[in-house]
Amino acid sequence: MRAAALDTRNASAYFYLGECYLQTGDLTNAIRAYLQATQREPNHLDALLRLGLCYERARQPAPAGSFYRRFLQREPAGPRAEQVRARLATLAAASAAPR
Repeated sequence: MRAAALDTRNASAYFYLGECYLQTGDLTNAIRAYLQATQREPNHLDALLRLGLCYERARQPAPAGSFYRRFLQREPAGPRAEQVRARLATLAAASAAPR
């Protein structure tokens, strides 16, 4: 948290703060930190992926899908894009399943 406090413009500092929160299972603060990273650097691909993951773990498929789609707009090809498409398909299948 100290690195982010020292340079509030540094997207990477907020990303790594989010990583720390995610490792401890604190999804709320992880999301806050990753959002700060994307506010400072809208194309921060790792933060977009982590936001999708955090919202997915928090059982909030709509924002998870939104961040995954934002990622795909910026990186439509490659191995990570294929993984993100798979996550989106899983979210879509879960939301279509009867409750």
